[in-house]
Amino acid sequence: MTVTFIDKNKENKLKELLVFLNENNVYYNNLFKEKKLKVNEKDWKIESFYQLPILTKKSINDNYDNYISLNQEGFLYEITSGSTGTPLKCIKTASERVIASIALWKERKQWDKNVNVRNFIPLVGVETYTNIGDFCNFEVANMKACFDNLQKKSPRWISGPISVIEKYAQLIDRGILKYTNKSIKFIELAGEYADPSIRNYVERIFDCETTNQYGLRESWCIGYECKHGNIHVLENILMELGPSIEVDDKKLNELIVTSLYNKAMPFIRYNTHDIGELDIMACNCGKTSQIIKLYGGRTGDIIRGKKEVLGDIFFKRVINDVIESGFNSIESFRVEQLLEDKFEIFIVRNATYTEQVSIMLKNLIQSNLGRHIDIDIQYVDKIPPLSSGKMKTFYSHLN
Repeated sequence: MTVTFIDKNKENKLKELLVFLNENNVYYNNLFKEKKLKVNEKDWKIESFYQLPILTKKSINDNYDNYISLNQEGFLYEITSGSTGTPLKCIKTASERVIASIALWKERKQWDKNVNVRNFIPLVGVETYTNIGDFCNFEVANMKACFDNLQKKSPRWISGPISVIEKYAQLIDRGILKYTNKSIKFIELAGEYADPSIRNYVERIFDCETTNQYGLRESWCIGYECKHGNIHVLENILMELGPSIEVDDKKLNELIVTSLYNKAMPFIRYNTHDIGELDIMACNCGKTSQIIKLYGGRTGDIIRGKKEVLGDIFFKRVINDVIESGFNSIESFRVEQLLEDKFEIFIVRNATYTEQVSIMLKNLIQSNLGRHIDIDIQYVDKIPPLSSGKMKTFYSHLN
């Protein structure tokens, strides 16, 4: 596993991060001692970084009490389950969120100097859900209401998963939704693999350009596409190739990320479980950087049945509701839809798991999808990859 590109600027940021953690983070201070690594201003060596183990959500959760850095203020929380289905309570300080936000807006400005926070609307998020509607509920009446509310805002940019945007494009194409004001000039695709054919279809229906953002809730944006079609790794991010996996008779790798700005809750050599390739190139856009090529390891699936919703987001919300209710007892999970009215949930439990959690899970799912839904919960020691090699929160056998 190697980093294919690290310039002096990134090396200095990495040194600053590890020295900070040695002084302010119990987990990493203990790890440096265990590995007999000298991590200080005087004795710093880049080789120390490569001796650190690959990080997973489980290793963070197992050491959570010692994992959050000392002397940090203004914590903001996000809960994610990510591609492995392992819930994780992510922490960033306000200043870290500003750093991540500035980096992302810098990339957007490369595409469109007129984009700003007033004309940019994400389709997924609490604020949108409250003020505009739930774009991930695909009942036609709801989609009409959401799209009408969106058009009243006249956004220049929208951002969201391509599977959600495709659903709206299809209804526009069929004349069910009326796209009248034509305000959208750019669509930022985020959270899923952007299939080129679907992307072309969305661009044609909305008569706009699309951009592609690759990121995680943990570290926010990792890479952003330039106008020449390459996803460039951002200045505050290091990428490595992780464990290999065979997909369609081709050996690929999981992608490993290091965030150089997350100090309150560090992500160092963190396994994204996304499948892809890394390269380094001098691009015609003027950047020389790592380039990420993704292989669809994060594609969201649709729940098929009387109520169609985006399965990945729906079940993450269910797990988040369980966690927020005080039951942080699910190490990882995957939901598979076997029939329109039958779901199988694989759960890796921790010691705090009780039958009450199972009852809550079933009630939350049935209250949203229908009481007729049959839910079979199976307890396993680990969540294996699908036959395709992908690690997914939700998988439908009907798609």
